Amino acid sequence: MSLVTFAITDGIARLTLNRPDKRNALNAELMDAIVASLREAEARARVVTISGQGPAFSAGADLKAVGAMTTEAEFRAHADRMGGLFATLSDLAIPSISVVTGPALGAGCGMVCAGTLAIAGPGARFGFPELSKGVLPALVVPPLVAVIGERRAFHVLCTETPLTAADAFDLGIVTQLSDTPEDAAEALARQLADLPPARLQQIRRLVRASATAPAAEARQLATEANVADRLERNATQD
Repeated sequence: MSLVTFAITDGIARLTLNRPDKRNALNAELMDAIVASLREAEARARVVTISGQGPAFSAGADLKAVGAMTTEAEFRAHADRMGGLFATLSDLAIPSISVVTGPALGAGCGMVCAGTLAIAGPGARFGFPELSKGVLPALVVPPLVAVIGERRAFHVLCTETPLTAADAFDLGIVTQLSDTPEDAAEALARQLADLPPARLQQIRRLVRASATAPAAEARQLATEANVADRLERNATQD
């Protein structure tokens, strides 16, 4: 059985995590398959939706696989792989939409935070239940802080607060609530895919740069993009 299902139709890539018997827990093979699919979506599609097969979006890291690791090399490979997954989502040239209908915990919630947009249904649940088990949730800290800020991230991580869809929306982990999240994601994906592709990627790049680059650099990128856009439109009108 394939660890992901992936298809592209009319500019929309649809990626589904496909380990339902393991609650889509993230082992090395699944993370590699997700990254490979995201790269293909980036090359061939305008937007990608990400969902989980079965009742969970993702229960987080595959604890059995992590528990079998014993060497520093194995620990580093795991950390690099998961960090690379989050970075791929964060830096993707096209927008991603996470579709969450059930639990998204630990690294699963990290994936939601690292993506561009997220739609949650009534049954969605979010959280980081690691610290009380003696596990340091280090790898999820950067994407979590990026979307909810330092103080709220510290509170969520240390109190292990279970988050409903509404809680996650209030914090900014989720960008839209819907009673029918799959339908809402399809409608949003179609809306984005219908935008001019170059402009969609440009606004994605500008928003990302404004969030991560020094202010002066972000302003310069915005200026250059604005001037190039005006010149292009003037040339078209002549």
